[in-house]
Amino acid sequence: MTLANSVQKDKPFVIFKKPGSFKVSIWQQKDSGLYTSGDLSEEGYYFAPFDFDSHRVVVFPKNKIKIHEKRLTDFTPDDFLENRYGYLWPEISNSDPDEYKQKVKRAVNLIHQGKLQKIVLSRPFKVMVSDFDIFDTVLRLMWLYDYSYVYLWHHPDVGTWMGATPELLADFQNGYFKTVSLAGTVSGFQGDNQSTMMNVKYGKNTLLKEDNMTGSWGNKEFHEQQIVTDYIAGILKKYSPDVEISKPGTVRQGHLEHIKTGIIALIKPSVLGDVVRYLHPTPAVCGLPVETAKYYIKQIENYNRKYYTGFLGEKNKQSASLHVNLRCMEVCADRIVLYVGGGIVADSNPDKEWQEILLKSEVLLSGLNKRFYI
Repeated sequence: MTLANSVQKDKPFVIFKKPGSFKVSIWQQKDSGLYTSGDLSEEGYYFAPFDFDSHRVVVFPKNKIKIHEKRLTDFTPDDFLENRYGYLWPEISNSDPDEYKQKVKRAVNLIHQGKLQKIVLSRPFKVMVSDFDIFDTVLRLMWLYDYSYVYLWHHPDVGTWMGATPELLADFQNGYFKTVSLAGTVSGFQGDNQSTMMNVKYGKNTLLKEDNMTGSWGNKEFHEQQIVTDYIAGILKKYSPDVEISKPGTVRQGHLEHIKTGIIALIKPSVLGDVVRYLHPTPAVCGLPVETAKYYIKQIENYNRKYYTGFLGEKNKQSASLHVNLRCMEVCADRIVLYVGGGIVADSNPDKEWQEILLKSEVLLSGLNKRFYI
């Protein structure tokens, strides 16, 4: 049985693998209906946009879903584990850096004027590929990024999205609300292609690892990440008298490293939806002040993010597992659109910011070609 044959493509479905797991979950909606949520109170699988005002929050209702689970090894593409590797990049049709660098300069000027502390700018990359198979691609991403939340989501009336995100928005179990502050990016790949490929082959994939504070971190990255930590902790303290914040550490996704801080709070299940609505979007994907940053994002980016930097995952009355929709792509009829971005603060350098989003795009590009290994 192939992954493609495990779903009905004319009805909504989502296929996902949680971080650190080899279990592939396949959720198929029983009908073709488009169900939405206004207050995040429904039980089911959520697919939410960056901006609640511009796009609908889509829900696959719990009582309308068929769920079955498989092992990742049940679906591994034969060609993925072949002993060959190389850099075969698909063609990116709109990769001119000048426009993005000008937008970064404009954002830095706004910060110097005191209008913003931080803003997250992003851009789409249009990719033309041949012989593209969404099921084969999501399997590659699952093998490459073991400690990311990897998914393939489809609704006939909304579209098809895929991604490998390193960022948790909310994990709620037994009254404890867990989230992370994730920001700052440097290139931290160590080792060669062969050693990484062998880790994948023998089930020892460490492409996303957590350890103590490592990496070439500067004041820019620490400042960017601290803004996010302070904001999230401040919101959770409105709902909980007991908020714990871990020490910052380094988390790796492929060749990228980020600064990550864990945050835990004890909250009532009745306020779970309110907390998620209040948190999203965090400064990690928007900026600070949040509403001001959202305004300037629309002015500067000049494109519709849709579901990029939204969130997705399961939510029930007593539990939730939601992830930020980073490192994602939208699958269109004649192209694939990759979405990547980066946080801009007062001392951001336009050249370095451009290099950062190119590095982030490689997370997805690595899954597009079956002969590519990082």
